[in-house]
Amino acid sequence: MKKLTIGHIVFILGAVFILYGAYIPVKAKVAQYLIHQSWNESRSSGKDVKPWDWADMHHVMKLSFAKYQQELIVLEGDT
Repeated sequence: MKKLTIGHIVFILGAVFILYGAYIPVKAKVAQYLIHQSWNESRSSGKDVKPWDWADMHHVMKLSFAKYQQELIVLEGDT
């Protein structure tokens, strides 16, 4: 078995930090997608649909800004 050198350890730690840094933006994009999907499903079914099973919030309304081509979903009870 080869010995781990300081260079190997630094490389592994660097890779871990880079992957962790990429994890946060990916998690945010997935959350936005799930919130929009649950909003659309709630509007079509008439029932309150949580974006994920353990979510402790629900959506209240959707704000649309035509000038900026942006839509925001307002949440209530988020922590």
